Amino acid sequence: MRSQCEPPDFGEQDFSQFDFTRWHLDGLTLDAAATAVAGLTEKLFTSDDWRKNIQATLPQFQSRTLEFFKQHLKDLQQERAETAADFENRAKVAEQVTNDFRKSIELTAAPVVLDPVPNVFQASLRAVSEKDPQLGLPGLRVQILDPNDEKTVLLESITDLNGNAALTFPPEIVKDRDQRDTHLQIVDPTGKPLAKFADAICIRVGQTEERVVKVPESTAIDENRNQALETRLERETHARQLAARGDVLRRESAKVLDVLDCRLRDTGEIIAELEKPAPSPATSPAPVTSPAPVISPAPVTSPAPKAPVESPQAKPTEKESPQAKPTRKDSTQAKSAQKESAQARPTRKDSSQVKSTQKESPSSSRRRGKKTR
Repeated sequence: MRSQCEPPDFGEQDFSQFDFTRWHLDGLTLDAAATAVAGLTEKLFTSDDWRKNIQATLPQFQSRTLEFFKQHLKDLQQERAETAADFENRAKVAEQVTNDFRKSIELTAAPVVLDPVPNVFQASLRAVSEKDPQLGLPGLRVQILDPNDEKTVLLESITDLNGNAALTFPPEIVKDRDQRDTHLQIVDPTGKPLAKFADAICIRVGQTEERVVKVPESTAIDENRNQALETRLERETHARQLAARGDVLRRESAKVLDVLDCRLRDTGEIIAELEKPAPSPATSPAPVTSPAPVISPAPVTSPAPKAPVESPQAKPTEKESPQAKPTRKDSTQAKSAQKESAQARPTRKDSSQVKSTQKESPSSSRRRGKKTR
């Protein structure tokens, strides 16, 4: 299960047919149906019915929506707790099954432990390969022989998939041969002896005995040995599968809980947005108005800069054009300008009169006043 919080995965072929020239959708031509829907939508949101009947009920709708999401948040929290507990229990069960199976394999690697029974004798035998003592050989015949007459078989049993065989001596045999040793013989399915052990089992009333016998390697037990190897491989494979089941459950639990955590975060953010107080007119910021235009004073014009005086030594460069010769009209205008400047200058006579006026004493001015009177 992919987490809903993660973005979707895109393959390389998903964008092969995408037209990137229309990425911004500028100037996109709409068909008649799209144009009609757009127009009707605009009319709907600008109509009086929308403002009176729908927009007026938005606060009540918001409160109901907030209640819904709060309850949804509680349900998600409960679901997450139950899901985590369920996965944890399943993982523990898988681990317990794995441990029990491994213990059963360990038990099969030893002779079966039997409980004593009164008046009888029980023997538990395990036939293993001499080359691999942990490999029990199935399908072998185990025989108990009479020491006085080795051709007489007192008891016989066949080993199971684990190479184990259980022999129970009846009361009549136990009563006659109590505290006496017996011979043990291993034969193949055809009756050919594979191994023989003298005085291997001692009969005792009401007791048990466990014994492991090693069968020498030979071609006669190849089939039994191959069957034992197949059984071992199957059990080891099954044990690994059981162990992996717990790991798979824990990984799956992490993915599912990640999705639930994502949904919890999203729901919490929605509730936080819905619980934000609506801005009141008193606390709402004043609308930003554009500042009044500032009338700047008229620019002060600076006097025109004087033309730079060219030095007499300056020579025109090659790019400068030669000076134009003055025409007759220009010379006449220059002469009239000189006359006007000459008239504006004070003459020597005027300057002498000004000086004499400045030198006139105050006594002379009084005299002229008396004569006037």
